[in-house]
Amino acid sequence: MSICTVGSALRELATLSEALHASSKTKGLRALEAFLAPHGEAKTATFLKKAAPRRDVGASWAGQRVGDLLPVLEAYQGMIERIANKTGKEFALLVEFLRQYEGADLSELIKAAREALTAAPPAKSKSAAAPTNEQLVAEYVARLKSALGNDSEFRNVFELLRADKAVRKQEVAEIARLMMPSPPSTVDRKKILSAIQDLHLTIKGLDLKLKASRGRSAA
Repeated sequence: MSICTVGSALRELATLSEALHASSKTKGLRALEAFLAPHGEAKTATFLKKAAPRRDVGASWAGQRVGDLLPVLEAYQGMIERIANKTGKEFALLVEFLRQYEGADLSELIKAAREALTAAPPAKSKSAAAPTNEQLVAEYVARLKSALGNDSEFRNVFELLRADKAVRKQEVAEIARLMMPSPPSTVDRKKILSAIQDLHLTIKGLDLKLKASRGRSAA
C-alpha cells in the first residue's frame, strides 16, 4: 500500500484531534500530513527508508517533540488495526519510523527528511575496463595467420578463439585490425569473428583458384 493510505489516516486523526480541542497535537499531525501529501503514490516502506535523515536531527527545546505525538499515534494505530488491518500495518510503519526520533524537534525532523528525499543518490563508481591484452592478441594473430587457407588448422585455432573468455571484444577487434586490410567497424564480437572466418574462406578460395590455374597451365 502507499503513503496515500497513511496520509488519509493522519488526516482523519487530525480531524478527530480538532474535535477534541487538542490543538497542540493537531498542529503536529497536520505538519506530518503536509509532509506526506506530495508523495501519495510512493510505497510506504520505500518512502520512509528514503526519508531517513542523513544528518543528526536536533532535540526539541522549545518546539514540538516527536515523542509528544507518539502516544496519540500509537493509540490510533491500535484502533485502526482492529477495524482495517492493512491500513493499521501501514500506519505502524510511520509510528516505527517516528519512534527513532522520539526526542527530536518535529519540524527539524521533517526538514531533514525532505533534504534526504531531494538529495541525489550517490553515484555508483564504474570500474575502468581492463586494457587490451596485447600478448594474447599477438599469439592468436600469429596462429590464425599461419592457419589461413588450411581448413583443419584454422578450425582448431578459430574454435579455441571463439570459446576463449579471456578474448573480449576489444581483443577480437585488435586481432581483426592486425589481420585484415579493412577490418569491420562493428564492436560486436560475433560479427568480428565472422569477418575473420570470411577472411580464411576468401584466402582458401583464392588458393584453390591458383592451384586450378596452375594445373591448366601445366596441361
